[in-house]
Amino acid sequence: MEPYHFELLNVIKNPKFQECLCRLYRYSSSECRSPDGKHTPDVGRMRERDLIRTLAWFGIQTKQFEKKHSRADFFVDDNSISVKHFTSKYNKGFKVTWTSDKHKANEDIDKFVRNGLHDDMLVVKLDELKNRITFFFMSVDTLNRLVRKHSEYKKFDPLKLFSVDPFKVFKEKGATNDRGVEFTPIFLKEFYQNCEWSESFEGEFIGDPKDADERRDKMLAEMCA
Repeated sequence: MEPYHFELLNVIKNPKFQECLCRLYRYSSSECRSPDGKHTPDVGRMRERDLIRTLAWFGIQTKQFEKKHSRADFFVDDNSISVKHFTSKYNKGFKVTWTSDKHKANEDIDKFVRNGLHDDMLVVKLDELKNRITFFFMSVDTLNRLVRKHSEYKKFDPLKLFSVDPFKVFKEKGATNDRGVEFTPIFLKEFYQNCEWSESFEGEFIGDPKDADERRDKMLAEMCA
């Protein structure tokens, strides 16, 4: 039996899925704007909802529920998936998780290295310069093997002969308000090279803030007629 994520890949390859997803991404892009035209922080969560709902319409039975230790955005059967969107225009990575402050981030980093992460990861890279979307999928087993390899973590090391270096995997925290956990650029390269699969396609996914107003005017015209 094929792993569930190959079914996910087949849906992502569907041109109609790509067209529908890009349309929802444009909606979220136009809605999540500050007065100066920049995206607001909630655009990431909106894109996650866009992706989850589009997958559901194309046959992936997504669920959202609580599972101990999981930070998943949705589940397929009993497989928990954490979704990460980021825009390559700014040449930055993505938050593995958001935290309240620097100290909480350091606590999470230690837990991730010693106890492992708990969810498969689906990363969505949005290239604004090329109008290109790329999906990367990595199972949690592969991810944890990679994390422990690079941090030099040895689970069975009672004499503590090996020194663990989590900051080979996760960025070291700087300022007090440095919230969230991020992979280092070196580890990100390893992530992309070792993921189970990746898939790219071109599509218009950036929306104009005027689009949001036009949709509201249309809705008002229909309601007030």
